[in-house]
Amino acid sequence: VIIATNHYTDSRHLPPGKYVYQIEGVGLNDKRSEKRAQIAVQIIPERIEVLLDVQKTDHGIKVSWRKPVNGQVKSLILYRKTGKNKPVLIKTFSASQDGSYEDRKLVHGKTYMYEMTAVMDNGSKIPLDNGVEMRY
Repeated sequence: VIIATNHYTDSRHLPPGKYVYQIEGVGLNDKRSEKRAQIAVQIIPERIEVLLDVQKTDHGIKVSWRKPVNGQVKSLILYRKTGKNKPVLIKTFSASQDGSYEDRKLVHGKTYMYEMTAVMDNGSKIPLDNGVEMRY
């Protein structure tokens, strides 16, 4: 309930998505106005940069990354994809430090794509547009 003001700040930390607020006037005698308005707000995810790097090793492909500069990222999920198949979750890592992972479950001659998703403090997941690929 907002009294005698023409603005409202929703201070909750909401995940990305569409939100609709309904506005209605209420008089001092608790009489509600017949006119109501709705406003829709689209919250878009903030840009999170995580640099991914891949290199061949003697036993597979090593994927390395720098920790995100955004302090609201709790963890990073690493996925591997081949061809038109859906990405497969490899592992979830803490976002508090730089990291790396050596993928050894590979087939020679195949091309592998590695992607990451950021998990925010509030639990929302934001896919990162930092996919990298390498032929093994």
